[in-house]
Amino acid sequence: LHVCRDVRGIDVNMGCMAPFTAQGGMGAALLDRPQLVAEILRALRGALPASCAVSCKVRMLPTLAQSMDFLQLVERSGAGAVAIHLRTQEEGQAGNTLQYTKPAHWADAALLCSSVKIPVIANGDFLSRQHIEDFWSKHAPGDSQQNAGPAALMIARGALWNPSIFYRGDQPPVYEDVIRTFLQDCVRTNNTQENTKWVLKEMINGPLTFAGLTGRRLGRFKNQLDQAKCMGSTCDLFSAGYDVSRYPDNSHSLDYYKDFVMPAEDAAISVP
Repeated sequence: LHVCRDVRGIDVNMGCMAPFTAQGGMGAALLDRPQLVAEILRALRGALPASCAVSCKVRMLPTLAQSMDFLQLVERSGAGAVAIHLRTQEEGQAGNTLQYTKPAHWADAALLCSSVKIPVIANGDFLSRQHIEDFWSKHAPGDSQQNAGPAALMIARGALWNPSIFYRGDQPPVYEDVIRTFLQDCVRTNNTQENTKWVLKEMINGPLTFAGLTGRRLGRFKNQLDQAKCMGSTCDLFSAGYDVSRYPDNSHSLDYYKDFVMPAEDAAISVP
């Protein structure tokens, strides 16, 4: 229960299709083991204090009826909310990419939501503000359980490629500024250089163009990013600025917290 000192909720990922998760019986592999899913959720809900929420993310199953049954299972087992990716595993990603071969089943969202009383969060193909607005214009929740709709949307690829997807103003930020702001936030929060580089690669591989780079110029830029060995060289590549004198040794690396020891007074904190 020590984790409850740091989080307000635990979400069980039953949607990830990455090979290492499937091979370990995790992620979407759990969709084929409903009894185990029920046991996991009941154990979490029974062990955690009421102040710590329990939720999960799932995918659609081969049929709509099976999908609705699974949502009801997680509701009965103690989940306080559920996010559902509106595709099945068979409609998954193309190879080792973030691209999908078929569109998400937006039209099934209302029926899925009507099958349970807990909040349902829809996920799938929300890649821009326009996609979000188009979805809500057709699938906003109604006044009855029969006319239910999602309580919220979960945005994955769209947010990874362009964090300004959450911006609601008339004039969205310039994409180059979005990327540099992200990079500066990574520096400020001591994010690891490895993770920062991974996200930057996904951003420049997305549908938007950074600094007009295309074709061979984009390829050369990607190579330079691959070769960046520290946060300073990564920032220099994006003209983001980095003052090495401001940061202690091993900043922005996994080694920074290697010898970290929690103070005794903090370690003694208990959760009611």
